[in-house]
Amino acid sequence: MNFAFPQFLWALSALSIPIIIHLFNFRKTTRVYFSNNRLLKQIKEETTQKRKLKQYLVLASRLLFILFLVLAFAQPFLPAKEQVTAARNIVLYLDNSFSMSAQVGEKTRALDAGTGFIREIVDLFPPDTRYKLITNDFAPFSNSFKTQTEILDLLTQVRLSAVSRTVEEVNDRIGGDKNGTDIFWISDFQESTSGLSGGFEADPSSQWHLVPVAFGL
Repeated sequence: MNFAFPQFLWALSALSIPIIIHLFNFRKTTRVYFSNNRLLKQIKEETTQKRKLKQYLVLASRLLFILFLVLAFAQPFLPAKEQVTAARNIVLYLDNSFSMSAQVGEKTRALDAGTGFIREIVDLFPPDTRYKLITNDFAPFSNSFKTQTEILDLLTQVRLSAVSRTVEEVNDRIGGDKNGTDIFWISDFQESTSGLSGGFEADPSSQWHLVPVAFGL
């Protein structure tokens, strides 16, 4: 269970107030003299039992009132099933070799098309998804997973590179993050550089998605 406004939960400390009132009854007692002690004891026992029951009922009603009042402000709710699951990790490999300077449409380079596909991909997943962006430069930012906002900012820094990477090199760069991870490979898939024609076997624990920039998603 989650709360829309958890800051109101501090008010639950007010539950101690009726408990303190119950424990410390400050009513002054009045001494009355009776000639018959037996009758006095009987009346006292009956009165004590009724008074205790009444006090417990009053205490319970006060506690419940405060509890429900606080919950009304905190607004508890059950998150959707997809919100309960752990945040997903996505690996994005963007080929930024010189071959990606080729035109794939009217006034559109393959590299620009690739960055556009990544923007579409990150829009498909929930906001708490984490992404790792890898380019041919193997830049330091590819060492860790980042938020959607950070990935979109990094895309503006990607430039063409003289370095080409094979699928084996990229796979090694991903390292131990492949387990249960979706991996998107955005490239023009030239056989001379990608190495995909060499019979590469992907890790069965991960899901590979090949995205040719000439055709899109």
